Amino acid sequence: MKSIFSAIFSLIMNREFSHGITQPSPELEPDQVVEILLEAFQNNDDANSGLQTVYRFVSPNIRPYTGSFDQFVQFLRRASYSILINHRYAEVSPVQVRNNAANQRVVVYGDKAQMAVYTFILSRQKGNQYDGCWMTEFVSVDWVAGLN
Repeated sequence: MKSIFSAIFSLIMNREFSHGITQPSPELEPDQVVEILLEAFQNNDDANSGLQTVYRFVSPNIRPYTGSFDQFVQFLRRASYSILINHRYAEVSPVQVRNNAANQRVVVYGDKAQMAVYTFILSRQKGNQYDGCWMTEFVSVDWVAGLN
């Protein structure tokens, strides 16, 4: 029993799952999309592979505001979003879905005693190349602690 608990705890706390999914798909539910995004943030590498996955899930509605991939990376490396990149672990609240909109609150724990609360806001796409896919419209920064 102890080993089962340890395995479940490890999965939750370290988010040790590997979806291998790097782009939107109509088969994905909103909570699965947030899990993929969190995994991509957590496992970002020097080539920014994780952030490339995150960028692919940005809704076409906000692409004009996020700009190029390089501009997107610079934006994410700002203090309030930087905790997401290579974070230690995350705790997710249940997803809230209403029609074609979803949001999910996430508490992210970074290194150096950093912590932040974000709300991922998603929408199900209609009438574009991502028809039926859940994609990110916005990630609000609800609270941040431990930044210098």
